[in-house]
Amino acid sequence: MFKLSSVLLAVLTLSSCQSFNSVSEHSPNQRRYIANIGSGVLKGFIDDISAQTRNSTQRFTNKQIEKKALEYIKKNHKKLGITKAQADEIGSIYDDLPYMNKVHKHLTRNITDVIPVNSSIAEKAYSAIVKKSASSLNPYSAAGRELREGTLAARSSASPNSPLNFDDAVVRQEIRSVDNVTVRKTYQDNYKLFKARQSTDPIAAANINEIIESATVVYNRTGKSAMGKGCKKFNENASSEVLEVKANIDIEFAIAVEKKAFEKAGGPFKHHKDIPDNKKLTVDEIEEVRVATFQKQLNYTAEEAATAVKRLKRAPCQVY
Repeated sequence: MFKLSSVLLAVLTLSSCQSFNSVSEHSPNQRRYIANIGSGVLKGFIDDISAQTRNSTQRFTNKQIEKKALEYIKKNHKKLGITKAQADEIGSIYDDLPYMNKVHKHLTRNITDVIPVNSSIAEKAYSAIVKKSASSLNPYSAAGRELREGTLAARSSASPNSPLNFDDAVVRQEIRSVDNVTVRKTYQDNYKLFKARQSTDPIAAANINEIIESATVVYNRTGKSAMGKGCKKFNENASSEVLEVKANIDIEFAIAVEKKAFEKAGGPFKHHKDIPDNKKLTVDEIEEVRVATFQKQLNYTAEEAATAVKRLKRAPCQVY
């Protein structure tokens, strides 16, 4: 029986990405072990919405929101970058599963699709996330709504099968926020190689967006690139399952790097240029986080994780 990591590594190191086994062979015990980082954020967000609506005619209790969110996940699992089997495995929105970070992020960004709550209430609740992460994006603010409405307008005027959506727009915006020309080009080149997949595979599309957006978070908090130059064979041919595993790794890595960067700086900041050099994470500190992420997500020992990271930085597929 393969570990999840062996699947990812083999795809990245083989010259061909097509002769590959699925990650579906793994037992639940191998996959259900990581305490999800985003549970507290989502719970606080739902608590806030519930509190705001408590004395209104449009009241939503925590349990009502959680029930609706679970129903939404089951019906819209592809948008969240997970399979139906993975969605069915979720018994609670606070389950500790490797893919729940992206599920939680999607729910907080799309709660008005989950329940018919006023966007002003969602905006106020999301502002706590913005403050904690020093993010410039509140999907329910005027700017966020304009971004969302702009993608809908573009989609309606283009092909009905156009892959353009809010998440695509966010990723493009985040890539533009990378001020280092070389790093930005690396991200753009990887995104271009991935893009052909997005119109035909919605699960892959969601995970591709997670991979790229996570890389922009790491750069903006550290000034260091989180991606290698990549390779065409992987970006174009890696299975949806492998992309899903990689997205799970990358989003947790980005969250952990951001947390460590804020701790070293003494508080949240928007961009690495906002803090002095001696307060920034070093390359070694970033790599410590990456190795720790591999250990958690892929159930590796520290030695196995360090070896895996080194392999993924080598040619021909320099993923990191």
